[in-house]
Amino acid sequence: MAGIINNRKVAGSEIVKQYYDIACERTRLAYEGRLKIRPDKPVYEPTGNLSLARNPFISEGKEYSDCTNRGKIERLTTE
Repeated sequence: MAGIINNRKVAGSEIVKQYYDIACERTRLAYEGRLKIRPDKPVYEPTGNLSLARNPFISEGKEYSDCTNRGKIERLTTE
């Protein structure tokens, strides 16, 4: 829900129907701006040094090509 509230990209999954229904309701409320929250903490802004803030497909000036070529990953220079 935090991702929706803070206008970030989100994804989720659930295999238990009861929890899925709860998640759907909370998601709807979040998009409508009606989800009850505790706004006592600032939004976390990750630094560029943390692994969660880095794109795993771009590393140290190198980019990986399309990974759908059956495991054959080629490094491309960004120059």
